[in-house]
Amino acid sequence: MPVVGGADNSLEEHHFLGLAIKNIAGDQNHCGVLYRLDSGEIRMLHLAFHYDLRDEKLKPDYLCAPAGLEFENQLVVAAYASAIANSKPSIPYGFDANGMIFDDESGELLEAPAGKGLTCATFVLALFRTLGFEPLDEETWPTRDEDKQWQDQIMQAMMDAGASQNHIDAVINNGQSRRFRPEEVVGTSVTSYEEWAIGFDRAKVIAQEVLDDIAA
Repeated sequence: MPVVGGADNSLEEHHFLGLAIKNIAGDQNHCGVLYRLDSGEIRMLHLAFHYDLRDEKLKPDYLCAPAGLEFENQLVVAAYASAIANSKPSIPYGFDANGMIFDDESGELLEAPAGKGLTCATFVLALFRTLGFEPLDEETWPTRDEDKQWQDQIMQAMMDAGASQNHIDAVINNGQSRRFRPEEVVGTSVTSYEEWAIGFDRAKVIAQEVLDDIAA
């Protein structure tokens, strides 16, 4: 049974919260949070890049699955995702997400030290963390050598996109950070809540299943 499936059957009527993922180039995937409006429309909230938070209708090229939370907590997190979308917080892109959380009522991003920032994947984690949910156990994640090249590529893309030199310098000064990959965050987040705070070894297995679904 696939972990994630096509967008057309992403969320049944009794689901109000989900995750979406797609491949955008090579081994780079992109993910976001799905939430259902009272009208029934499914929206996707995702950090596209530096100061580029988007709230838009779910597109059919994403693979999706409902979040592992029970119904009542799906409603809570879906309502909060809508609050973040409405508050339109300015979110810097970066690799060190320590201290990056949102106001639990307004959805505004709380001020974080220079050089901190979120990726598409850690945006999802920050949203959950603000409300006290931890899909994965971050302390079990290693710093992987192969992620250094990815971070270098993203830094170049940020410079090409006109990110401020102050932000670039602060991110560089933070050094290499642990990377939480989209397939790891999506895979753990759609796993049953009873398993949450999933460690790295288990998450790797689930993430590979997500990658297999994307490739199928």
